[in-house]
Amino acid sequence: MAYFEKHFSLNEAQALLPVVRESFARIAKLRRKLFGAPDTGDYSTESTADMSPGAADAAEAALQINQIVLSLTELGVQVKDLSIGLVDFPHIRDGREVFLCYRLGEETVEFWHDLEAGFVGRQRL
Repeated sequence: MAYFEKHFSLNEAQALLPVVRESFARIAKLRRKLFGAPDTGDYSTESTADMSPGAADAAEAALQINQIVLSLTELGVQVKDLSIGLVDFPHIRDGREVFLCYRLGEETVEFWHDLEAGFVGRQRL
C-alpha cells in the first residue's frame, strides 16, 4: 500500500532543488523577522488588527512561512525541519516506498531513508 500519491524519481527531486533552496531562503528571512519581532507581552487579542506593529509583522511572517510550506507540500515535497532546511521526496526504491532526503547546503540529493527511519537513518544512494 502506498502512503503517497506522488513519487519522485531522483532526477525529478534534483530538478526541484532550486525551488526548495529559494523557498528556504525566503523562510529563513521570514523566521528572522518572526523571531526577531519584539514581544509586547499582550496575548489577549485575537485579531491581527488589534496587535502592535511588531506582533502584526510576526503574524504576517508566520502566515507567509505557512504558505511557502503549503506550496512545497502541494508539489509533493515533505517539509521536515524549517530550521535546517530538511525535506523528503517520496520515492520508490526496490519496489517499496522510501524517502529521498535532502538537507539545505548539500549539493544534490545524495541520501535516502525508510519512511520510519528519519534523518538519522539516512543512507547514501
